[in-house]
Amino acid sequence: MASSSLRQTALTCSGHTRPVVDLAFSDITESGYYLISACKDGKPMIRQGETGDWIGTFEGHKGAVWGVALNRDATKAATGAADFMAKLWDATTGEEVHSFMHSHIVKSVDFSPDGVRLLTGSNEKLLRIFDLERPDADPDKFSGHQDGLKTTKYLKDGKRIVSLSDDKTLRIWDCGTRQEIKKLEFKTPPNGMEVSADGTTLVVAHGNFASFFNVDSLEKLQEVRVPSTVNSASLHPDKTVFVCGGIDFKMYKFDYSSGAEIVKSYYSFPGFECFHVASKFEQCCDKDVCLEFQTELAMGKGSLSFLWPFGLLGFFFELFVASLDVVVLSTKSWFLFVAAIYRYVFPHKRKSIAGEIALVSGAGHGMGREIAIKLSELGATVICWDINKDGLQLTLNMISRVGGRGLGDLVDVSNCEAVKAGAARILEKIGHVTILVNNAGILSSKPFLSHSPREIERVFSVNVFSHFWTLEAVLPSMVAKGRGHIVAMSSIAGVQGIPYLVAYGASKSAVTGLMDGLLEELRYDDKTNPIKLTVVHPFIVNTGHINKPRIRFSQKNPPPRFKFLMPVTEPRVAADMIIDGVLRNKEWVFIPWWIEILYRMSKIWPRNVHRLILDFLDAGVSKQ
Repeated sequence: MASSSLRQTALTCSGHTRPVVDLAFSDITESGYYLISACKDGKPMIRQGETGDWIGTFEGHKGAVWGVALNRDATKAATGAADFMAKLWDATTGEEVHSFMHSHIVKSVDFSPDGVRLLTGSNEKLLRIFDLERPDADPDKFSGHQDGLKTTKYLKDGKRIVSLSDDKTLRIWDCGTRQEIKKLEFKTPPNGMEVSADGTTLVVAHGNFASFFNVDSLEKLQEVRVPSTVNSASLHPDKTVFVCGGIDFKMYKFDYSSGAEIVKSYYSFPGFECFHVASKFEQCCDKDVCLEFQTELAMGKGSLSFLWPFGLLGFFFELFVASLDVVVLSTKSWFLFVAAIYRYVFPHKRKSIAGEIALVSGAGHGMGREIAIKLSELGATVICWDINKDGLQLTLNMISRVGGRGLGDLVDVSNCEAVKAGAARILEKIGHVTILVNNAGILSSKPFLSHSPREIERVFSVNVFSHFWTLEAVLPSMVAKGRGHIVAMSSIAGVQGIPYLVAYGASKSAVTGLMDGLLEELRYDDKTNPIKLTVVHPFIVNTGHINKPRIRFSQKNPPPRFKFLMPVTEPRVAADMIIDGVLRNKEWVFIPWWIEILYRMSKIWPRNVHRLILDFLDAGVSKQ
């Protein structure tokens, strides 16, 4: 392969609407060879390799597709996705052949050399090998990684597999014994890995390095430092050159033997997700489309099929594109701002939850009880969890009186194993939970220095860790089914510091952060995220947790002024507001409602103005 010139015309394969994250070629067949692409739009595509012509899209995943593979003759395709599914497809008809359920996001798939087995790697830290001749049989499992899998590949002999993980290790496994044979450790989490065309070399992108290792001994053969953090690297079949792409939106090409850079920093728009090299093509992925490179290197995005050398021309082009992006961003922002105001005045219609299965923690009293009753009135089957047997039974009696269906279980949500066992009982008796209300919580109101370590641990165990345990129990089925609603009880103390509620407020801030992060992760994996999240921020609700609230506008002595501004809300009223927010798919619910306006405005106020308003309202709790 010549390396003296750079092909300027890119063969552009457009069609995807979100970042492309994985690519795979078939072998050369009688009808040519084929390319398959994985994309976060959830629509993997297969193309003719030489022309890039679109052949078809594999429809069926309900989330971002992270991994793809073709068998050697391109008759079968495999995909792994954020819906916890790996799927086997007939690549000639596009029909789904089989689905393999996992317990977490499937990041990587690969066929065995003979095409009769499928290897998968997922975020649950497991590798699985499925027998495609017996797809319903239990898979072989390989455990040992301490973090999620990024890439899994069969080695050429078909008797070994290699895995790359976020735990900073690369491991080679024996398929027969399911035991680890060798291991490499890296200083930083590696980003990508491939096996060379001849099956003798492992190519690993990690940090600022592209490293090459012998498959059998894991001896380092070559290592080249790249000016940017490397997302991916690929070695040409003749082992004369390799290419890699960085997070700096540039592509690099090096001589494999000497490590010398051949092509100086060419821009991509807007960046590379992965590279792969075939016998005739060098190919990479941009964050929007699948790209192929004939003979040497090329790139493209939509109708932009050009190479821009690093220099003045590239600078002005980048400046133009950045300016255009800002204009588009500003236009969209104003549109969404106006839409938000419109929806504030004219909210979404309430959805139906009849037939849903709802799990409410802390349902033995207060808001949990009222929420459970109202959910049952709306036609949902309600599972009530609490540690108070008498309170739980009273809630079930009240649900029965309104004609609802409720079941109770004594579960300590701060205990991970108890939550797992309780969730298993629900699945066995009723089915998958589709609405989760994390309501259980405890409050400790005292000066910060008066807390004992045990009190702080208990507050976080019940108020924070319980959310993780319940989410881990029910979220996988929600993702797999493509629907669900999660409600988390935070507090005004979770978004605003309140004296004598430091530990409680910190725990509720953690809940807010958990839900915000989870929402963004679900949205990142699937822009159409069908799982809704609602975070509730009540002020003071009359649940018995606070005996001496301090509210300036509700004081009896002196006489109250504008008492309606800062009321102590009754649980039934609070539950009405929470259920209304759930039925309208609101992300945040504030109680009372007007505090949301105050909170959002406070984000742009100077801190001193913010404190002045807090002093004016003079609301909180007394030392207890």
